[in-house]
Amino acid sequence: MEEEYESLLCAALLHDIGKFYQRAHSVRAKHWEFSTAFVEHCQASFCCPDLVKLLVGHHHESQYTPESARPQAITDERQRILSYLISRADNFSSKERSETPNSEGVNIRSALDTIFSQIDIGKGTLPKDQQGKYKYHLSKLFSSDGSCFPEQMDDNYQHPETEYENYVDQFLSEFKGLFPNPYPNMSDTLTYLIQKYLWCIPSDTTRELKDVSLADHMKTTCALAACFYKYHEENGWEEKRVKDDSLPRIILVYGDLSGIQNYIYDIASIGEGGVAKRLRARSFLISALSEAVALRVLKQLDLPIACKIISAGGQFYLLLPNTNKAKDAVSQIKDLVSEWIIDAYGGDLAITMVTHTLTNDQLQQGRFDEALECIHAEMAKNKLRKFENILAKGAKVFEMQFKGRGACQVCNKYPAETDGDEIRPCKKCSLDEEIGRKLISAKWLVFSKKQVETGISILANPCWYASLIDNPADISRLEPIFVYNIKDGELLQGTPSGFAMYAGYVPRWSGVEEYKSAIKDNIETAEEWDYSEEALRSGKAVKSFSAIAAFSQGISLLGILRADVDHLGLIFSIGMQKKASISRITNLSNMLNMFFTYELVKIVEKEFPDVYVVYSGGDDLMLVGPWDKTIELSKRIADEFARFTAFNPNITLSAGIGTYKPKVTIAISSVQTGEILEQSKAKGRNRLTTFQTTIEWGDYQTLKHWADALIEAVEKDEISKAFIYRLFNYQRKSEDYYLKNDPRAIIFKPHLAYDIGRNFVDKDGSPKINRRLYDMLTSLLDSGSENIWRILKASISWCLYATRKESRDNA
Repeated sequence: MEEEYESLLCAALLHDIGKFYQRAHSVRAKHWEFSTAFVEHCQASFCCPDLVKLLVGHHHESQYTPESARPQAITDERQRILSYLISRADNFSSKERSETPNSEGVNIRSALDTIFSQIDIGKGTLPKDQQGKYKYHLSKLFSSDGSCFPEQMDDNYQHPETEYENYVDQFLSEFKGLFPNPYPNMSDTLTYLIQKYLWCIPSDTTRELKDVSLADHMKTTCALAACFYKYHEENGWEEKRVKDDSLPRIILVYGDLSGIQNYIYDIASIGEGGVAKRLRARSFLISALSEAVALRVLKQLDLPIACKIISAGGQFYLLLPNTNKAKDAVSQIKDLVSEWIIDAYGGDLAITMVTHTLTNDQLQQGRFDEALECIHAEMAKNKLRKFENILAKGAKVFEMQFKGRGACQVCNKYPAETDGDEIRPCKKCSLDEEIGRKLISAKWLVFSKKQVETGISILANPCWYASLIDNPADISRLEPIFVYNIKDGELLQGTPSGFAMYAGYVPRWSGVEEYKSAIKDNIETAEEWDYSEEALRSGKAVKSFSAIAAFSQGISLLGILRADVDHLGLIFSIGMQKKASISRITNLSNMLNMFFTYELVKIVEKEFPDVYVVYSGGDDLMLVGPWDKTIELSKRIADEFARFTAFNPNITLSAGIGTYKPKVTIAISSVQTGEILEQSKAKGRNRLTTFQTTIEWGDYQTLKHWADALIEAVEKDEISKAFIYRLFNYQRKSEDYYLKNDPRAIIFKPHLAYDIGRNFVDKDGSPKINRRLYDMLTSLLDSGSENIWRILKASISWCLYATRKESRDNA
């Protein structure tokens, strides 16, 4: 039965692989014939190649399919039933495709339309000449030479045949390398391999709108087929029931970890080991815990990873069979995880899991959003009753034994550890430090049941362990349950593996010379005690927050940037305009997560190497860097996010930036920056708030233009700091006039005119400063200058910060 089930999963994943091959060749043949040929060519990879070949070759029941290729043509009853499972799963998965008209002509190598172009929440539309034209090139996920950004293409654009052939060959080569022989749960690795290559391939090229990828269609088909199999395993294999599409055979599970931000940022002081390590450890642990809970549910029910349709930002969605076993498992795991979280985190975090039985029509296009609405409402109610299932039993109390010890100096919450007279951080904060250190170089996250020195306990009854590994050769001894690559798209041979990007970029010293040069300029960069010469030479020494602040222009301050996607709930609930489906929702979530966990990190690493990625994933981020670079980075992120989402005005980003001394605790600075972000939201969204000024992204260049001009003038002694402060005062008066409607405040313009004339004009009436700056200053006197005055506060503040001189005494 195990080999039968694994064969069914592989066949469900590969049932349409023939479409991929069909489009790369001019040979006329049906796609299921190509699918059969693929399995035949790679038969050594499967435990039951004949069964897999039979199932991929008989997955259609349509009248347009030859009778010999339909499930009913199979004489063996058991094999016929398995074929029907895939056929019905394929049929349900296909119902989510667009009902748009057929496209003109034969465009078998058409490009995939981006899902982002379909989003509409009433915030405007693209110009007609741009609508429906943003598509993807052929590109492997997480490839250094590829791109996941859509580009404008003609309606009838087709990938060149030679390019398609080469892409197919790359897939085949990696498939053979990963699966020279079959192994248990190989379908899990196959799911990720298919996602890696086929994410940009349309499932259906006959429709005008081609926004469902072949990867998502094949994954959904596998998930449904697995659930159907498990449903009938419990409820009987009668062929008539297997073919009965009215049976509600699927339940949707929604899991949510709450308390995330408070947990990540609740670090009372820098303490021993540095706040940076603990921040990256805590943000990583949230992702690991969410993945572990989802994986625990799937493994307990013997379901493939394909049944995990979404996992990002501490949330996950699963498809499970509508069986008593599955419902009991969800309830049991929820209780076990809740008990473990109370023990491990003292109630700082909480897990909530709710279910919804999917009706068959909710699997169709435009109806899945109804299921999401129902399950979200149920989640909202249940989150108000955290731990109710555990506390109602009276089995748990929040217990903490200090035994005369003081509170940990880092978290100020748990009892500190002692060794004689030496006081150390608590066990949790020490663990955070260790994880934070390993994350710098680790590439693999390994979940296992075997306890090892490198593993941390995660979940209980049975206990699982999560290990961060650098060398893949060390993985096999852990007897892994599943392995995630957290750095790139490499998969493992012979081990169930996938990828789950961790946005863990940290600024590092490039070498001893950079470090010594930085110390010469600012002794504060030397505060970190573990900058050994070996670490500096190897490039493993991470810059402290004080060092990062020292790389600012002018005053040494940290800039903390927080940002998130606007109206995310509306985007998922009504944004698809009655075209919501499992694949579309999955694709939308995955693509957003890809931007924040992968594309954003590439921007930071390449262009802003001194910025620290504290957290980035799902739909939000928090970055720490030199204050001036953080402001510049916010605009780069907004621009790249707009390009990534096909410049759709319905999908925007809001951001807030606060500036702080490096010693300010992250618990305080993160909350305050969150409040700054809320100002951007409150004033209309799609905005940046910094220096107590909220601007639309389109006004950023004006802000930067004025800041640069003022900084240059001060540094060249064209204007004095005293004038900058007077200009700041005029700006305050402008707010009284424009915002408070105080007519008396209009005097600020005559005062400015007098100031300009007295200080910057010679006896002949000619400017004594450069003409560009003079014209900028006099433009403030114009009647239409209100918007510039509003922005000017931020520009003046930027100038004052950038030109402030600090003592660099190294004595």
